[in-house]
Amino acid sequence: MKILFICGSLEPGRDGVGDYTRRLAAECIRQGHACGIIAFHDAFVNEAVSLSQAEGDIQITALRLSQGLTWSNKTEQAKSWTDAFDPDWISLQFVPFSFHRKGLPWALAAKLTLLARGRKCHVMLHEIWIGFTRIASFRHRLVGAIQKRLILRILKVLPCRVVHTSNHLYRLVLEDSG
Repeated sequence: MKILFICGSLEPGRDGVGDYTRRLAAECIRQGHACGIIAFHDAFVNEAVSLSQAEGDIQITALRLSQGLTWSNKTEQAKSWTDAFDPDWISLQFVPFSFHRKGLPWALAAKLTLLARGRKCHVMLHEIWIGFTRIASFRHRLVGAIQKRLILRILKVLPCRVVHTSNHLYRLVLEDSG
């Protein structure tokens, strides 16, 4: 099976979800699967960089797209890279703030739809929207309401076969949101 992981950044030791994604891809490779990773909004590179990253003794092919690139430029490069890799599955490793500095990844749903066409999708929600608790500030509730709409849009437009979160509270909040 061929799996393409998508996360925000892949700078070793500087992005927890990026480190997690690299370790997950390495373990999948150890188990006989082909894996690649696209970092869609990487603050640690200035352009698009295609490279191999090591996780222990495993080499993982990766594309790191600078946060400074336009969404259309990132999408064009990601689509070309994805089509060349031709994965069976796309696994989005999602944290709102990893795809936009204010946690509002406006264009992400539409751009991922282009990559996912004809492929099975998995989404791992490492975090969901902010401001869903009663003690949240007005600002967090406002930003969270927008984040919620963006996240639910991603889940609606991607051909998701599986959605995960590791946090029981997030699961309850997601279930309550349909």
